[in-house]
Amino acid sequence: MRYHRVFVILILNLLQSFGELPPSSCHLPSGPVGLCVPISECAHLTALIANLQKPLPQEVSIFIKNSFFCGYTAQQTISVCCPVDGLKSPIVDAPRRAPQEECGLQNGQPAECVALSQCTPFRMMMVNLRKPLPPEVPNILKSSYLCGVEQAGGRKEHKVCCPPAIITSTPTT
Repeated sequence: MRYHRVFVILILNLLQSFGELPPSSCHLPSGPVGLCVPISECAHLTALIANLQKPLPQEVSIFIKNSFFCGYTAQQTISVCCPVDGLKSPIVDAPRRAPQEECGLQNGQPAECVALSQCTPFRMMMVNLRKPLPPEVPNILKSSYLCGVEQAGGRKEHKVCCPPAIITSTPTT
């Protein structure tokens, strides 16, 4: 029995390494379904990372990791949750998973939908981006983080998914 289980695991690993198994589905922070793929296959995320100025603030690095990191592939490459429209190669079958209704990060970590001015790591990431932005960067920011709009004092402010431990009550500039 033990040899049978080892054999099955070995076959599954071989199939995955040859690309025979479809990527698993995941949820982006604002709820849409994505796919866990090697980071090199996610054009939108690689564009976002390439546009960030170095050195990258630790809060931004952790924010991106918690937002997209799925784990490692059988070949030990980083696997990320990628929006379906951000994949380098189009997929035949879209994921058959329902979108989440609430914000959430990878591995079940919580997030809240708050005004952009209250989410320090998101604001830091935006400031850190080189301008002008390639079109992939606004696409991944919209599909992954935007969760609504807040109307206050005649002013409209976008809301983003943000980890609750780092939400600020008053915006800093």
